[in-house]
Amino acid sequence: MSKKIQCKKAGKRAQFRTSSKFRQKVFQHKRQIVDQNNCGFTVAKKAVVCVAVLGVISAAFFVFGNLARAQEKSWHFEKWFVDIQINQDSTFLVRETQAVNFQGNYHWLQRDIAKKDLRQVSNVKVFDEAGRQLTGDEIEIKNQSNQTSVKINFNVTDATKTWTFEYLVHGGLRFFKDHDELYWNAVSSARDVVIDEVEVLARLPQPINSNQAKQNVFTGLNSLMPKEFLSQEMVAGLVNYEFLPDKQTFRYWGEQIGPGAEFTILAGWPKGVIKPSLVEKYLFFTNRFWLWFLIPLGVFIWLLGFWRHQGRDPKIRRSSIVQYEPPIDLRPAEIAVLWQQHLRPKDLSAMLIDLACRGYLKIQEIIQPERFLNKKDYFLIKQRDFETDKNLKEFERYFLSRIFMIGDKVPISYLRNGFGYQLRIIERKVGLSLVSVGLFRNSPDFVRKTYLISASVLATTGYILARYLFSLSEIYVIIAFWLTAIILVIFSRVMPAKTEQGAKIYWQALGFREYLQVAEKLRLQNLTIEDFTKFLAYAMVFGIEKQWGNRFDFSEKQSQPPDWYVMHSTNPLLNSFDMGVFSQQITDVAHNFSQILQSAGRAGGGGAGGGGGGGGSSAG
Repeated sequence: MSKKIQCKKAGKRAQFRTSSKFRQKVFQHKRQIVDQNNCGFTVAKKAVVCVAVLGVISAAFFVFGNLARAQEKSWHFEKWFVDIQINQDSTFLVRETQAVNFQGNYHWLQRDIAKKDLRQVSNVKVFDEAGRQLTGDEIEIKNQSNQTSVKINFNVTDATKTWTFEYLVHGGLRFFKDHDELYWNAVSSARDVVIDEVEVLARLPQPINSNQAKQNVFTGLNSLMPKEFLSQEMVAGLVNYEFLPDKQTFRYWGEQIGPGAEFTILAGWPKGVIKPSLVEKYLFFTNRFWLWFLIPLGVFIWLLGFWRHQGRDPKIRRSSIVQYEPPIDLRPAEIAVLWQQHLRPKDLSAMLIDLACRGYLKIQEIIQPERFLNKKDYFLIKQRDFETDKNLKEFERYFLSRIFMIGDKVPISYLRNGFGYQLRIIERKVGLSLVSVGLFRNSPDFVRKTYLISASVLATTGYILARYLFSLSEIYVIIAFWLTAIILVIFSRVMPAKTEQGAKIYWQALGFREYLQVAEKLRLQNLTIEDFTKFLAYAMVFGIEKQWGNRFDFSEKQSQPPDWYVMHSTNPLLNSFDMGVFSQQITDVAHNFSQILQSAGRAGGGGAGGGGGGGGSSAG
């Protein structure tokens, strides 16, 4: 029994030891797997770090390499020699010989010739060091309002190249009472490189005495340069000048002209050496900006005086007596021009109603179905031959002829096609009619157009002068001339002058207007619809048609409308005519006609730093 027990225990211990070894092996196997994984992760991590380090090193080499190359690429002017030949006619020829040192590879050089204080820069040429003129793709020249840009194209590496820029300057001299002078920026100030050496010669066309020569040179920084350039090291170093023994050449020289620094020369000589044209002589005067505004001021004063003597209506004793009829049988259109000196579309509507009342045409209502609404239109029907009718005035015959061009029955809506342009023609004819009866000195339309055309020409002239002659004061010239043009436009409305007779008739017309506006109902209570329509056109001209209608007593019904107005069969006034409603309908006809005229008219309408020179230089 004991042996069995012992054997069982021994077997269990052997089984336990066996299972323990198995678990140890399993644990060791798992440990190996973990170690292998950890080893793989460590290798990957090291690889990433290596790549990052290599990237940083490469970037550093790239940046520092570029910086080194950037430091290696540079350019500057070794010598800037300027020869200025002043001509007898006040122009002068400039020849700039520039020796440019390039370190690195460069493909272009640009010289910007500033037009400040100049009238023109012309005949621009560039020569290489052998004296050959550059042509074709070698050179690009652009003329702008403020500068002329000259760009030279080339391909050069680590070399010194020399070019000569030649150009003719107009309006660069300054003329004073006791002397003339050249004040010239001899080098480009808009640059960021140094000029090692500068020399300028200015030659007169004839000799002068040495004691008559005025000479100076100024160096300094361009006020437009960035503040980081404002250091003393960048200002010009040694500068000097002299008047040469040939007694006609001014010489200037300097060294180490820093970035942004200018080299401005002053050469003066007595009067008589140069004989300029009038334009050149007074160019400096015209560059005094405030003097341009003397033009509009002078024109205003002159026009004011002219208006007081010629454009103002004669002074007469004003009459406030109410007039019960239009003065001297004037038509509504004539009253309109006499009153406001021009015609409006509304005034042609008044003429239409007036001619209908006088029996020359009929107005017929028509209803045109249009989708969900009925649109009202009107036919104008010819009633008389008007071509030779002596009771009509010239402008009335023309008005009727334009209406009935295509036939004796014309819809108002058809007049939309171009009739609006007739307004100005009729206005001119009405003005001539008033001149013929002695009410105006000249046609108001003619006087007004004369001033408006003058204003247009003046504005255009100012722009051309500013653009091509006075580029420095361009904005001031334009403002001055356009202000003058505006003054002319304003005076165009008050310059048409009436005669003494015209002034009297004008006040009579205002008396008639007062009657239409404030006439007593008691005086009008027995008048008929014909009496109402007779003066309706005049009331429309004065803009008081509603006041005129309110003066009538429309409480009593009239028997029928006037025969010149044909109502549509659906019009309720056919059964029960009402003067109040009828007056509103007539007003609607006039309004409709005015709208058509307006739409027809719209359909087709449709120290250092001063003087000339300077500019800029750049390369790349």
